[in-house]
Amino acid sequence: MYIYAIDDIELADLGMSPALLTSDSDDLGFSVRRQAGIASQAFTGGANEPAVYSIVFRCPSVAVRDSLMTVLTGDLGTERRFLAQRLDLERTRVVGYAGLTDIERVGETDFVAEFEASDSVWTSESSVVFEQTISSSRDQAILVTPPGNVRTTPTIRIRPLVQRTAFQSHTGWTKRRRYRIENLADEPMYRYPVRIDLGDTAALVVAGKLQADGDDLRAWIHGMEQRRKLFNVNTTATQLWIIVSVILPGEYLDVDVVYGNPAATAPDDLLYPDDPAFAMSASTNASWVYRTDDIIGNIGGGLWHLTRSTAGGIADFGVPAAWQPTQTFDNPDARDKTQQPRSSPESGAYMASFLSSRVPYNNNATIVPNDFDGVSFYNPLGITSVRGQFYVENVGGHAAFVILQRDSSAEGWDKIFTYDTTTAGATITIATYDIDGVSAKWVALATWPKNGISIPDAALATDAASAKLTSDTTLAIDSSKMTITLLVDAILPFTPASLGGSLRAFYAADDIVGLADNSGVRQWDDSSGNGRHFTRTTDFPNYNSDEFSGYPAVEFDGNSEFMGAEKLVADTRDETVVVALR
Repeated sequence: MYIYAIDDIELADLGMSPALLTSDSDDLGFSVRRQAGIASQAFTGGANEPAVYSIVFRCPSVAVRDSLMTVLTGDLGTERRFLAQRLDLERTRVVGYAGLTDIERVGETDFVAEFEASDSVWTSESSVVFEQTISSSRDQAILVTPPGNVRTTPTIRIRPLVQRTAFQSHTGWTKRRRYRIENLADEPMYRYPVRIDLGDTAALVVAGKLQADGDDLRAWIHGMEQRRKLFNVNTTATQLWIIVSVILPGEYLDVDVVYGNPAATAPDDLLYPDDPAFAMSASTNASWVYRTDDIIGNIGGGLWHLTRSTAGGIADFGVPAAWQPTQTFDNPDARDKTQQPRSSPESGAYMASFLSSRVPYNNNATIVPNDFDGVSFYNPLGITSVRGQFYVENVGGHAAFVILQRDSSAEGWDKIFTYDTTTAGATITIATYDIDGVSAKWVALATWPKNGISIPDAALATDAASAKLTSDTTLAIDSSKMTITLLVDAILPFTPASLGGSLRAFYAADDIVGLADNSGVRQWDDSSGNGRHFTRTTDFPNYNSDEFSGYPAVEFDGNSEFMGAEKLVADTRDETVVVALR
């Protein structure tokens, strides 16, 4: 260790080199002959018993020596302040205190002084602050190497920051509830629609804590407002829907639902096609999931950029077992508008470690965010009605597309419609299927591997749900009828060859090339090779250029449209009439 200054006397100002501690020193708690090494190994210190420092001062002249000795002996025994440099890797400046007990000349210009201190504690030259912004639950460790040669007990100061675009961004919201969604599955949840059951909001309206239209009820994730859809506000069964970006398996996401702002105006709702989100269920099947479109406006809607920060209250803690980076508001229905930090030791989530080169033991504090009233999210698979466009692919074997329904969540699933594919790798199409009935039904869509086994008819599990939504979706609620429309992006062509040798006529409306939309189809040519062509001059069907999702069609409305004569083929054998779109 080198001594640089005594009280206010800088040795360099006297033309002197730093003074050295000699081996005659005693009870230092550290080695005076350090060559190299890590501070915690070669420079321990920390002894509480009195220490003796023997220091050699090498002066440039007799005059300097005599002057410095006079100063040191002027008030014998007075405690002096020493500024020294540790021989650690960073050459840290430290401060110690000792009083002169003996002094004697050495050689022509040098002298050795002996000082005694009450202990061997050397402290930092000045207060050192290590600062880190905690923005994620993964920020679990800070490496701190405080100066000095003793074991240290740092103080951790937690100052929560509130993100806001302006000074008053959070002002006005006086109430808050915290909810948590946990991913207990073994797959990530990407762009996952979730529902919060808020319960009785009518009581909040009566108590003056919530606007009657719910405009002040918002969802915040990490301080950012999310687009949301609110249902049944001012009732006893209010629901709030949001879209979360991602939750990895085994992890969770906390969402703050805030309210109690009478000045709030209407917020941003979910964008199409995620509106309403409750018709977008997600399966846990590894190969297939329902998919919501990537509408960027539904993630971080109303984003508050951190252009200004306002600090909350300060909470100081000692170490160990006191690092609690979980800062929450007061109780959910706090009466005041002040955001106060609150920390308490809890367990069961993750470990936060405080590391220091001279902390006497490794300190781990087990902490978890405050889960507040403990209400968790869930995403029900059962829905009351849906209207959408789907397609089903058969991957690697026979499969069947199944539509299920049940009257309530307590009942088993009943199969109400099945479309079975017959060829491996085939793509199937269903135009529409209507379910009549005034009462609301829970409806699910699924595919089951067939492999020669019959599809079950009752109590069907929905874990293997594998319908895949690929196109823009229009969702509508109709209490009297539910329509499911399924669309394929490539229709397998039908060919006359599939009828084998029984083919006697195959008619094509060959005059539709260049035919205007909604014009009559008059000419029908037989493509079987048997030459049974015919034309119509009256009562003909109409050609529609965009009848089925971009495909043309010939329309027979069932009144007075005909293809040809009463009998297409004049014999008595069984016949099959096929109308094909191409």
